[in-house]
Amino acid sequence: MRTLILLVLLIVLGFAKESPILKVELKIEDNPPLPALIQGVTKMRANMVSAQLDALTQFGAVGCEMRKYDEYLSNPAIDLVDFGADLLKDTPLGQGLLQKLEPYGDAQKKEFLKNFKQFESLHLLYLVENSSSYYCSPVIKYKATPQQIAQDFLDSINFIYTPLIQAYQIGLDPIAYLRSLNSDALWELICQDCDINQTLQLYLNDPNLLGNKPTSVFLQHLEHDIKAMVATNKFWKGLREGTIVWANLALTAAGSTDEFIGTKDDPYTLFSTYYLTRIAFLLLHANSYINSQYIDTKELQEHPTLCLNPRYLSFKHQQACLQVFKTQTYNRTDLNAYLKAMRLVSIDAIPCLYLDPKNKLQALRSKNALCLALQEH
Repeated sequence: MRTLILLVLLIVLGFAKESPILKVELKIEDNPPLPALIQGVTKMRANMVSAQLDALTQFGAVGCEMRKYDEYLSNPAIDLVDFGADLLKDTPLGQGLLQKLEPYGDAQKKEFLKNFKQFESLHLLYLVENSSSYYCSPVIKYKATPQQIAQDFLDSINFIYTPLIQAYQIGLDPIAYLRSLNSDALWELICQDCDINQTLQLYLNDPNLLGNKPTSVFLQHLEHDIKAMVATNKFWKGLREGTIVWANLALTAAGSTDEFIGTKDDPYTLFSTYYLTRIAFLLLHANSYINSQYIDTKELQEHPTLCLNPRYLSFKHQQACLQVFKTQTYNRTDLNAYLKAMRLVSIDAIPCLYLDPKNKLQALRSKNALCLALQEH
């Protein structure tokens, strides 16, 4: 009899279906950076400062910003970019995506990976440069510790790439997905003529976020993610406008210039366009999330895309979203416009629906209750 009971239990456990998950993870801070990343940032900045002081010794302060001064620093700048690219292996982006995409004889994939690593290495280089004195200054002063730099970098790439990493882990082709994105469609979704950083900063200055730590966990989530995106967008704006000195030195030495960035031949277009998807994720309904006490069921029905970011919603609103999806009482036009521009619809960072390059809608494997309700209804 005892054997029979155990057998029944094993069968039940073996075939039991896991319940869909609705509640979001209440986690505000990202995991701390690996010691290897902090050590790498320390060395990266030391190498930058050493090259800077060598150039000043060679040419003096009067030679700074002259062509010969920049040429002298071009090789160290390239070395810094290569060094930064290698440090990506100590991040979730490197471990969860880049290292698994290592190419084997595929020229296009090799080029994609090279550009991807360079782009995020320039991102890290921007943070390192921004933490130190101007490259012509003989007096070195630091504005941030290597640990702070590593944490800021980690916060940014975690917010940006976690949905892409998770989608890749369940079978999405990241190269095909990034190539399917259209910047014009994303700008139309966000705002045609707005200044992104100014808009993000405006939300950070909202009384509900400014000053004291927001009292609700979902507003803390929003504040954390807006800060990460502000820092990220400053990097991209600086790269596009040619104001990141060491990036310019490396690009010029490699045969490019800052004028190359942002053109149709820009090798980083795929990644900067993907940045826009994460900006859209934040900006589309940030005002509603900040003032969520005024959100009612009617607004969730009219704008169901509000429900795609439960990380920024109270549990009461999450439950209302689930009901709206289950009863199919939502505005499909709103959701379709979002899907058409974003191509990949995630519930927070959990992949849910994918509009592939052939415009075929795919339901992605998920245990998330909101996602399952959206897929089934």
